Amino acid sequence: AVGGLFWLIKRDRLLGWGTLAVLLTAVYVNAAVVDWWGGEAFGARRFVSYTVFFTVGLGALVSSWRWAQWSGTFRIIAACVIISNVLFLTQYQVALRSGGTIIEYPVSAQQVLLERFVLPWRLLNHQEQD
Repeated sequence: AVGGLFWLIKRDRLLGWGTLAVLLTAVYVNAAVVDWWGGEAFGARRFVSYTVFFTVGLGALVSSWRWAQWSGTFRIIAACVIISNVLFLTQYQVALRSGGTIIEYPVSAQQVLLERFVLPWRLLNHQEQD
């Protein structure tokens, strides 16, 4: 969605630069907070009120001529990102509910970025053992 601001600036300079200024200001203000990650809760919740600005960028991206050329690629990338996010949320919940017996609470970069993809097989193996 943020990538679509490039096309929005080309189409409507005032709206594009204004949207970019609001989003950059929001990032700066939220980064200046002591707990910029949002604690243990959904860290991006501070950006929920900026959804309108993200959808404007997404709309500009979808209406660009590049979208027609690369729409299949964009859809595959979006599906991969969605699956990765669902696996990460599942990893977090399983770690909390199992007390770390199935998978540990993600704290290191390797645990956060890679172990979520191993989780489905660990869950299947855990069910077979029960």
